[in-house]
Amino acid sequence: MAASAERIFSLGSTLLIGTVAVAQPGSTFAYTGEDAVLSALNVHHAHYGGVSNSILVLAEENITWPYLPAFFYEYNYLLMPRNHGFNLLLGVTPEINLFPLFMGRVSGLAEMGFLAEADNKPDQGFGFRIGGGFSAFGSTFGLTESSPVIRAGFVVNNLRFTYMYCTAKPIYINHQIAVGIKLDW
Repeated sequence: MAASAERIFSLGSTLLIGTVAVAQPGSTFAYTGEDAVLSALNVHHAHYGGVSNSILVLAEENITWPYLPAFFYEYNYLLMPRNHGFNLLLGVTPEINLFPLFMGRVSGLAEMGFLAEADNKPDQGFGFRIGGGFSAFGSTFGLTESSPVIRAGFVVNNLRFTYMYCTAKPIYINHQIAVGIKLDW
């Protein structure tokens, strides 16, 4: 009887060990819930929001009106998946002036982002960007202008500072400083 129980135990142990050895040879668990799908989609999208200030310059570079504050929203598409090294960014930035009212600007930019600017998540340290594009400014009281632009900026954690310069001559509103926050949490 002892030999029979030993055989049964040995046979059962062998079967159990063999089953465990071949169980789940690959990754069989995958979470496909809504937050996983959104996270997978979010590898290329970066969103910013903030305040900018443009300067009205007339008569041979004399500053005529230094306060043209605006709210802006900026959308960037990261051509490569987010990373913490280098990325190419395509972006659009609509903004609406707070004073005077009924003025606004839309800019389309292609930029290179380095370090934290190559990512779309906050709290990633320091990064910087540089690039160019085109900007169109308009108002309901007759002032409209458009120009190629160059822009440079840097980000510290989720706070970003940029400077944009309109290169066309003559143009009245050709300097802009902006402070924004990464909105991707």
